[in-house]
Amino acid sequence: MKIKNIVFASLLLTTPSIALAEEVMVGINGLVCAFCAQGIKRAFGQKEAVESVEVDMDNKMVSLKLREPFTLSDEEIRKVITDTGFDVTAINRSK
Repeated sequence: MKIKNIVFASLLLTTPSIALAEEVMVGINGLVCAFCAQGIKRAFGQKEAVESVEVDMDNKMVSLKLREPFTLSDEEIRKVITDTGFDVTAINRSK
């Protein structure tokens, strides 16, 4: 049993830490239809930093999953949203 614990502990110490992708939740005003959602998905989909985009029309939220090591600034996110015809109400980040 001691040997298993030692092996397990050494694996934990030698395994590189896994970087978690950044997730960004963006609250928006003006989202009313599936066509609007597709425009937002298409605009963010052109960004190299964006791995995936989900649009929740009921809650007026856009969820972005960013690729490591990329990021998007709040200003870049606001520009994409405003360029597609909507207003940003909030930006929240998590890892």
